[in-house]
Amino acid sequence: WTPKRVELSYHRMCRHTPGITSKTLSSKVKNAFLLGVIMITNLMLNQINHVIYFNQSSIEIHL
Repeated sequence: WTPKRVELSYHRMCRHTPGITSKTLSSKVKNAFLLGVIMITNLMLNQINHVIYFNQSSIEIHL
């Protein structure tokens, strides 16, 4: 997965989940969600030493 694909899946989930839109979520909640998705994705791919820069949401992960 790339950060862009994580972001796209996030927006897709928002569209298909009733009551959840990008506008209703604060940036902190959105960043926390994206942080969790990226961390789980990294663990699933066993890329624990990988560094991901998610520039659009200013998230930097150093696992």
